[in-house]
Amino acid sequence: MTWIIRRFRVLVLCLLALGGMIIVPTYAVAITVDLVAEKVSATMPDNTVVPMWGFRESADATNPGAWRIPTISAVAGDSLTINLANNLNGAPGLVEPVSILVPGQKATESGAMTPQFFVDGQGRQRVRAFTHEAAAGNTDSYQWANLKAGTYLIQSATHTAVQMQMGLYAILKVDAVAGSRAYGDDSTTIYDYRTDVTLLFSEIDPILHEAVATGVYGTGNPVPSTGLPMTSTMDYNPTYFLVNGQPYSAGTEAIFAGAPGFDILLRLLNAGLKSRMPLLQGSYMTVLAEDGNPLPFTHEQYSIDLAPGKTMDAMIKDPQEGLLPLYDRRLALSNAGAASGGMLTFLHIGGVVVTAPIGGEIFNAGTTETVTWTAPPHAATFYLRYSTDGGPWTLLDTVVGATSYDWAVPNVTSTNSRFRVNARDASGAWVSQDDSGIFTIQGIQVVSPNSGENWNAGDQVTLQWNAPTNAVNYFVRLSTDGGDTWTLIDTVSNATQLPWTVPNVDSGNCLIRVSARDVGNAWVGNDESDAFFTINPLPLAVTSPSGGDTLAAGRTQTVTWTAPPNAVNFFLRYSTDDGNTWTLIDTVVGVNSYNWAVPNVTSTSTMFRVNARDASNAWIGQDDSGNFTITPLPLAVVSPDVGETLNAGTTHTVSWTAPPNAATFFLRYSTDDGNTWTLIDTITTNTDEYNWTVPDTGSAISRFRVTARDASNVWLGMDESGGTFTIQSIFP
Repeated sequence: MTWIIRRFRVLVLCLLALGGMIIVPTYAVAITVDLVAEKVSATMPDNTVVPMWGFRESADATNPGAWRIPTISAVAGDSLTINLANNLNGAPGLVEPVSILVPGQKATESGAMTPQFFVDGQGRQRVRAFTHEAAAGNTDSYQWANLKAGTYLIQSATHTAVQMQMGLYAILKVDAVAGSRAYGDDSTTIYDYRTDVTLLFSEIDPILHEAVATGVYGTGNPVPSTGLPMTSTMDYNPTYFLVNGQPYSAGTEAIFAGAPGFDILLRLLNAGLKSRMPLLQGSYMTVLAEDGNPLPFTHEQYSIDLAPGKTMDAMIKDPQEGLLPLYDRRLALSNAGAASGGMLTFLHIGGVVVTAPIGGEIFNAGTTETVTWTAPPHAATFYLRYSTDGGPWTLLDTVVGATSYDWAVPNVTSTNSRFRVNARDASGAWVSQDDSGIFTIQGIQVVSPNSGENWNAGDQVTLQWNAPTNAVNYFVRLSTDGGDTWTLIDTVSNATQLPWTVPNVDSGNCLIRVSARDVGNAWVGNDESDAFFTINPLPLAVTSPSGGDTLAAGRTQTVTWTAPPNAVNFFLRYSTDDGNTWTLIDTVVGVNSYNWAVPNVTSTSTMFRVNARDASNAWIGQDDSGNFTITPLPLAVVSPDVGETLNAGTTHTVSWTAPPNAATFFLRYSTDDGNTWTLIDTITTNTDEYNWTVPDTGSAISRFRVTARDASNVWLGMDESGGTFTIQSIFP
């Protein structure tokens, strides 16, 4: 009936079955336990059902109505808060307040250790509780800061003589180092242990329980079964004697204590009203501490004197395989007068011992590590499990007749891992189990993004991850649909980070996955972001040209824009009058840039516009650039240019650039390097080319000239070929 409240690395409190090892971190943490005080019952070996009061961890819904003894485990320096909900209503008409006290630990909550009084039938004020109470139907909190190492009895501080006997007590184990050292620091080893066994002694007087349960205790009214009143615990006469809440009977399973050769810590507590003297037959105990206080000198005894409420810690050094009887030397060895019962149990020493890993190792995910153990000859089948958080165990495999196993280390990151071997014999009967020491697993672990980041498309971020030393090549992928599909971002070698430009997507369900392989391309493992992160899409926005830019007419300008990912069709326009009128340039699909031939205009109020629609032609939005300037083209000959050769009698397209206000062009050529000029033609439209029939003049020093005037015949300018060109005569 003893239950373990186990604290994990993430500080979650759970109720586990009797006998589970407590694995806790060695740094100080704040522990919170929610307990319920309630009416329950316990069944004795003669099938007598005894009404009880008990503490239950509120999250535990197993065996409703059964009495249990919670065990809370902590590390020295931790703080403990117990929230006590009082569901006791006693007997009809009886309202029971409840409180909590831990002798040996200093309470630190407000109102701690403030006595509570009541007025008895003679008008006298008497102490009812040593501290503040949780009234029936209410909850109160009790706190202890900076816990001291040791073994302690949590008990009711209200009407202690009765409520303790009704079963309102629990166990507090505080280690110096979780699961391996009871007291002291790294300089001491006498308090180091491999396994620990809690042995809590208590007893039951069924008449007292009946009196309390029926509401006649202390009233002078008779107890129904005896016809006699019971007014105080001076009449206390226990007939059932328990170890860890269990009465012994023939066939009761021995308590597994540990493996041969490995020190075993015994935690001995007396929750009864009478002194007990547990005796270990066939071995000695090294007494370490009393009431949570290490003794100045350890000494060996085969029996321990346990006064009511006392706790003692003792060690069985270098135990040998076998069964060690442990019983009360005061001979409380019967249950309701029946022999072969009472305060008797057996400690089972023997069975499986994990020999590798032993603790302290660092394993890389994706590698194969050989796990080994020793086992007694009758052990046949072994169940292999591992834990990465000191809590639930994952079944790895079942092996028969072997004492080693090649373990493919999983892809996890943990500094609190253990390996467990359970053994059964050929008939399936339980033999024993053993856990390794704590070791480390290094796995792939995404560091960023890992906690719900919010990024914008186009952001420059760095993806980061941790990895074991055997990982060499990493494949980094992105999912925008919660992990249903993945897109490769990049492949990285010998690095654990990747600069990344956030893509233009719209999703709140994004994940990053990093997969790893070793130098031989063997799979190591992968990890994903622990939480979805968000990518906000780009808005529809013109990015070039910008307000204030100057573009040259006639040149090709790359215009660009950003857009949300659902934009498909883009309508491109420009305005030369500050947006009053717009001219369509083109319609493009699925791109965000365009090579625009800048029109031959002059304007300081030019704007560029992008309209966007989705695949169904639904409107998305538009954006305009700021005002920019288009400067006119200068008058400049383009062709023929220096070094060209034109054949006489052929048609050559001569070309030039011209300002937009040019109205008349005068075209001339020279065959004597510009000393004299011959008119080719006069053109009265704004154009930039002319088809010229090359004359048969035969000259290697020819030139071409363009002269321009506007519509008012005002001179605009003149330009010639950049150098001389050749006219090849028809007749050499």
